[in-house]
Amino acid sequence: MVSELVDFVVKHSQVEREDIAFVLSEALTNAVIHGNRQSDDKRVHAQVHLGGGRVVLKVADEGEGFDYETVPNPTRKENLFRTSGRGIFFIRHFMDEVIFNDSGNEITMIKHLS
Repeated sequence: MVSELVDFVVKHSQVEREDIAFVLSEALTNAVIHGNRQSDDKRVHAQVHLGGGRVVLKVADEGEGFDYETVPNPTRKENLFRTSGRGIFFIRHFMDEVIFNDSGNEITMIKHLS
């Protein structure tokens, strides 16, 4: 799925393939593992919108959501050697805007095209 979405975005915009592949992989992995807790009964939804000088990626899961404002900073000393917890940090780094819905089970990632 990631490969097809990345191919579509790269074909129709000038976004770096690696950036889009990385953020989509992170968001989808978070949705499956953390959001849906790997339940076969829950789905992950992904959308890509191109236009208006930007790429908009949305990933939503059917989980309860989370408080995105309390995610620990992975650059703090006590978090440096944790095996997880860097995805949102990197998504924010690679994208121009990152927006969560109120319940925290949908992320919208926006990259402005130059």
